[in-house]
Amino acid sequence: MPTIADLIDNLTGRILVPEIHIARSFSERLIGLMGKASIPAERGMWFEHCGSIQTTFMRFPIDVIFFDKNMTIQRIACEVAPWRMAACSGASHTLELNAGQASRIGLQPGMSTTLRLKTRYRFED
Repeated sequence: MPTIADLIDNLTGRILVPEIHIARSFSERLIGLMGKASIPAERGMWFEHCGSIQTTFMRFPIDVIFFDKNMTIQRIACEVAPWRMAACSGASHTLELNAGQASRIGLQPGMSTTLRLKTRYRFED
């Protein structure tokens, strides 16, 4: 069963992204969102120990949020198109969301967050 979490704003306690699939295995990290037509607005994919991404073989643009080791947002790469790359020096983790979602939920560089693991949750396509 996949590992699922939500992203919380430390300042307000508000849940920013309620369903984040944490890519832990090699195959989950390799495949990521590749081949999917889209993901629901409230979902995302998390990559630990990752400061860059590539969107090879993806079918839709994404927002990429880069976090440091303290879970502070360092950079937001908006609407990264398929067959592109995005990176952030000093980033430790990345979150992929549907294009435009970072702005809709109010994510900004400097925002302090927490990734809260959920138990017994099934991530559906």
